[in-house]
This record gives sequence, structure tokens and C-alpha cells, in this order.
Amino acid sequence: MPRIPDGALSQIVYLYPSVEDAEAGARLGGSGFLVTLPSVVIPETGVLFAVTNAHVIEDGNTVIRLNTTDGKFDTFDFSEGEWCLHDDRDDLAICGMPLLDRTRHQFAEIGPDTFLKRYEVDAFNIGPHLPNIAKYKVCNVYIVTQQVLRRIVAASAHLNS
Repeated sequence: MPRIPDGALSQIVYLYPSVEDAEAGARLGGSGFLVTLPSVVIPETGVLFAVTNAHVIEDGNTVIRLNTTDGKFDTFDFSEGEWCLHDDRDDLAICGMPLLDRTRHQFAEIGPDTFLKRYEVDAFNIGPHLPNIAKYKVCNVYIVTQQVLRRIVAASAHLNS
């Protein structure tokens, strides 16, 4: 498997079952990434979200550990209720993040323009029919259609107020 580009590592968040586990680096429950979605309230601005698989949240891993620029980390203690799970039970969960200080937190986010589009999925024959189901799991997180984005943004609109 090829090495993940260093720039992509700053888009990753780590999820743990508790603040104590996150601080100790014990019992890692999953990982996710950061994405900025357009605000439905304030035009020309975005809202930062953490995205992961729904099963990670359903298993109780709701605390985010995010690296800081000084080589340490901060934790963000979210409850399961603060995560929005996909309406159609796709394995997708999203949670609004607080404002982060770019001088303190080491992070980069992706935008909707980087998600795979349906025509790309079809063109490259990506899907669960492939023998390597793990490949589908990885792609599934990134395959977020505009319809799914609209539902998630609408469900999370209260975070903009």
C-alpha cells in the first residue's frame, strides 16, 4: 500500500471512548477527517465538521483527539447526541467542530469539491461488488453525494446559529 501523503495526515482526527483514553493514547476507537461545508446561514463561509463512520460513534468513540502545532494534542469531548448519523443508515457520522485556532491546532480540512462524484464511482467501478471489501469501506466515507451533503448540512444547521 502506498504511503499516505504527509499533507493528508493533518486532515485526520482520532476518536476515543473517553477523554482519559484520548490523553493516554489508549483504546483508539477509530479515525475520521475534517471537512468544511458551506454555511446555510452565512453566505460565502463554511462550517468545520469532523466526519467518521457511524459504527465508530455507535461503539461509543465520541471524543476527538486533534494534534497541536507544538507536537501535543487537544481533546474535544462530544456526546453521542452531538453526532449526526446518516438518515438512511449509511455508515457515516458528522459532528460540528468548535472554531479552531490555526496557530495552535495542526489541521487541514477538505471541501465538498474533493469528494468522489457518482460518475467517478461508476467510471472506476468503485463499490461493494469488488473483492476487497475494505476498499469499499475506505471509499464509502469519501463518497458523499450532494444529496447527502444537503441533508447533513440541514440537520446540522443549528450549529451555525
